Amino acid sequence: MKKVLALLLAINALLATAGCGNNKTDGTVSTTPETVTEQQAEAPKKVEAEPVAVGNQITVDFAEITINEAAIADDIKQSIKSGNITYTTGPNPSADTEFVYIRGTLKNTSTSSINNPEIVGTVKFGEYSYDLKGLDIIESDGSSAYEIAPLIDYTYTLYAEVPNALLESNPTCTMNFAFNESFDYQNASSEEMGKMPYNYSISIGQ
Repeated sequence: MKKVLALLLAINALLATAGCGNNKTDGTVSTTPETVTEQQAEAPKKVEAEPVAVGNQITVDFAEITINEAAIADDIKQSIKSGNITYTTGPNPSADTEFVYIRGTLKNTSTSSINNPEIVGTVKFGEYSYDLKGLDIIESDGSSAYEIAPLIDYTYTLYAEVPNALLESNPTCTMNFAFNESFDYQNASSEEMGKMPYNYSISIGQ
């Protein structure tokens, strides 16, 4: 009896093994997908401001910018004579503020016109910071230019207004200014200066 029982157990084990061997697959290996951890995008590398001074020319692929003046003044209007007419351009002065400005020539050296060029920046007196008011570009006839054609010299003024009282204890300041490729206005703001590819600083004093 024991021999019969042992034989039956052996046959049962053999059949179980044969059943496992008959399980066929289609060759597809199923695995649990690995979880892909998305790496945080690296923060854009901060562009350090390059020091410049009066008499310098900034040369980039698409433009040449000279710095002919850098000063603090109560009036920065310009009088430009064209034929028999004299044009006066620039912001109106105020009794309570002074202008911190740089001025020079701007030339578009690319092959296409540039519309509404944008340069942004700040003027810093110690802990006090003021955004630049804007970029004034003037043609040779005294009219404002909103499109700069290739290979023509324009006069530009980049300026900020600061309180008179500030200048009594802070006679010098630093102007930082920056711009994008082809002076593109997209994302052009003083908060984005560190990410803009062309970044400069100039020391200005009374």
